[in-house]
Amino acid sequence: MKAKFKTKLQTPPFFCKNFESKVTNGGFSRFLLRLMILGCLIYGTVACSTVSSTHTSEHTSYRQKAQSIAVQKVTKLWGKHPSAHVIRKKAIERSYSQLGYLFGVHPPLFLELPISDFKHVEIQGSILKPRDTSDLWDRIRTGMTLDLNVDNALIEKHREWYINHPEHLEKIQERASRYLYFIVQELESRNLPLELALLPAIESAYNPFAYSHASASGLWQFIPNTGKHYGLKQNGWYDGRRDVIASTHAAIEYLSDLNEDFDGDWMLSLAAYNTGSFNISKAQLRNQLLSKPKDYWSLTLSKETQNYVPRFVALAQLLSKPEKYGVEWTPIPNKPEFTIVTLTRQVDLLKAAKAIDMEPSAFFQLNAGYKRWSSAPVGPHRIVIPIEHSEKFQQALAYGNQSLSQNQYENRSPYQPGTAITSQPGTAITSQPRSVMEGWYRYLVKAGDSLGQISQLFNVSVKEIKSVNQLSSNHIRVGDTLLLPRKAPSLSYRTEAVAPQRW
Repeated sequence: MKAKFKTKLQTPPFFCKNFESKVTNGGFSRFLLRLMILGCLIYGTVACSTVSSTHTSEHTSYRQKAQSIAVQKVTKLWGKHPSAHVIRKKAIERSYSQLGYLFGVHPPLFLELPISDFKHVEIQGSILKPRDTSDLWDRIRTGMTLDLNVDNALIEKHREWYINHPEHLEKIQERASRYLYFIVQELESRNLPLELALLPAIESAYNPFAYSHASASGLWQFIPNTGKHYGLKQNGWYDGRRDVIASTHAAIEYLSDLNEDFDGDWMLSLAAYNTGSFNISKAQLRNQLLSKPKDYWSLTLSKETQNYVPRFVALAQLLSKPEKYGVEWTPIPNKPEFTIVTLTRQVDLLKAAKAIDMEPSAFFQLNAGYKRWSSAPVGPHRIVIPIEHSEKFQQALAYGNQSLSQNQYENRSPYQPGTAITSQPGTAITSQPRSVMEGWYRYLVKAGDSLGQISQLFNVSVKEIKSVNQLSSNHIRVGDTLLLPRKAPSLSYRTEAVAPQRW
């Protein structure tokens, strides 16, 4: 093998065979021709490789530049929109396909496109538009990422109900105007679909005092156990399920957990929010045993849950395409409605409302978590006041205690997503003006006392004493402590608790 291989190596190339005979016999010209052909082949191979490399390099450079500019243009229009990354990808793909980017030879003309070309991007069949900085409903529309193209008899039924009851849509829009900016801010901070801001419309019609037959309460309709699981305190003084701030944080956390449990399927997540994840998992298992699909639309669920998601989808469709369905959405300013003030002592809520010339009914719509006329003895001592009254409240605090300095209370205006609600180190209040603090007597029941006698002694009606102290009867025991207002307020400010509408 070695000898044969060596002999093969020693064999001259085809153009050198019988070299001496070809030269001597006049074949030198043919030899030169073959040599020139070989040289041309080698040169052509090298040249083509160089050109291809140059074009590839130019293509990569242009593409990187194109992507960079696309990011800049889309980001300028869309900001921190939850779908911005999808929009940027769509914009780049569209530019290459429409402008005929051929083999990397021509530079991408889309570099010269005006920024307005990126104002409309199609995602999941819906045309998204950049965020409108004036209307909060438009801001929600741009943040819609769920698939709303689904349609069936139930969705059509609820869509028609909304269309035929414009007064209901007007009511939820009016109520939503107090809380919607805060909810949208919180959803965006967690990169969640902004359609979820419509969920309180389904749950409570944006009524923080709503109470259902299943003991669910608040904007987001938490039942007691689920509320406690997500940190919502519930006692005789305070119900975190009705607290707009605390319940919104808890609802977002709950929805995020459900979405993770159901592998990112929001239809199943919303159904689980209504009926519980156990019931959804049980329905999926039943379908699996019957070799049926396990998506929401294929499950057999309770009548309420079967209507829950279609009702939500119907409302989201009306918001997404109001022109198509002939529905008007009253613009809501895309700006904060309230500011959060954190104190360190009990607050007389009626005096706080009076200090800023605000009707108690409107004040308690923002502070619905409190069940009495003051904050709980052990907190929270947080109150929510409209932005326009922030300066007036600060003046009321200063007037009540001239020694109160700026760093003795915390006033966040406007609210920023993710901002901690509790006071930061060094900002705790050591004193508080009496003008907004609690005006209460604590009366220790003695032998022979009755509610009638105590009411006459303190000029407070028996009904008010029972309401404040949550007494179901007139029976009191020696040693009990009763909370009595220094000046009996009216009960007329209380919003009647109503159950969310069910169809």
